[in-house]
Amino acid sequence: MRNVLVPTETILHQLFEELLERRPGLLTGMLGVYLDLVERGSGALEEAYQKRAAEFAGLGDDEREAWLDRSWNDFQTLLVNAD
Repeated sequence: MRNVLVPTETILHQLFEELLERRPGLLTGMLGVYLDLVERGSGALEEAYQKRAAEFAGLGDDEREAWLDRSWNDFQTLLVNAD
């Protein structure tokens, strides 16, 4: 794992938005099921990522946009809760 220092919150938001668009299978938010995956190890996380990426690939354009919006909202909620 590598730490990345981001100088401003705006840049963090831009970075994460780009990550979501490039890797829509990313697990976003702070859900109990994700914490369970962490406890099960990297293989379980990879499997969940691949499943989400495949699901995203099968969506139409409008559904993909809605998916990305939900992922962004989950990220925003996580930031607010971390404050």
